[in-house]
Amino acid sequence: MKNPFLFCFVLFLTIGLFGCSSEEENLSFPKDSSMLMVAGNGLERYFPEAKNPSAKQIVFEQTEEIDMFIKAMKNSSLHSGPMTGEGENFQLTFSPQKGTSETFLLWLNFDGTSGRVEQENRDGQIHLLSEESVQDIEELLAEKSRR
Repeated sequence: MKNPFLFCFVLFLTIGLFGCSSEEENLSFPKDSSMLMVAGNGLERYFPEAKNPSAKQIVFEQTEEIDMFIKAMKNSSLHSGPMTGEGENFQLTFSPQKGTSETFLLWLNFDGTSGRVEQENRDGQIHLLSEESVQDIEELLAEKSRR
């Protein structure tokens, strides 16, 4: 009698553990990104006098700058649950010298405390950025827009 009970217990425990675990999909970046182009209506914050700020772009070609964006996004945490339906502030397009570009949608709350990112053309997984990452991204965008 104990053997069938033990077997059923282990079976249900295994199903429960595997059924409850969610496989976290990591953000994927092109290898050796040589350029990052930032576009979107969020740029009006950095180009207040531009007649059409949404047509502006900021381009990063320095490896250190591109890596900072990648690091901030890789250090994000997967979010589960509802989110607001507002549109993104920025589109980030990472381009390698060879291969396919990857575009990410970025939302920044300009109070410097929160942000989120989603890889375009994926299943809608949202990753939350840390406060430190948001501040680093904002500083880099502000610095680059002054050049």
